[in-house]
Amino acid sequence: MSSPQQVIAGFFEVENIEIFENLPKQKNNFWDKIKNKAHIKEKDFNDYYKRASIGVAIFITKVHKFDNTAKLIKLKQKIKNFTPPQSYRYLKPKEIEILESIVKEKILVT
Repeated sequence: MSSPQQVIAGFFEVENIEIFENLPKQKNNFWDKIKNKAHIKEKDFNDYYKRASIGVAIFITKVHKFDNTAKLIKLKQKIKNFTPPQSYRYLKPKEIEILESIVKEKILVT
């Protein structure tokens, strides 16, 4: 979900998730893993993780942007109790069908 537009603009696959524990000691290793993929400046990264003891990197692949976005209001009308995620979440099969009908694209290719 994007704000202020409040739309689903596309989707991606999660390629890998890495957890970096004991961040004060692992911060350089964490930065080396994500610096070319995260689109964040090293200073901002260091500020964000300054007091953290753990960090999580979610690596994504197969990013797809919809030609037609799905508006939050329309999703809430069609999916009972739909709550947008703060970052990403997995969709249930019925939610995939509804999203495909709204954006007029197939999401899953079999």
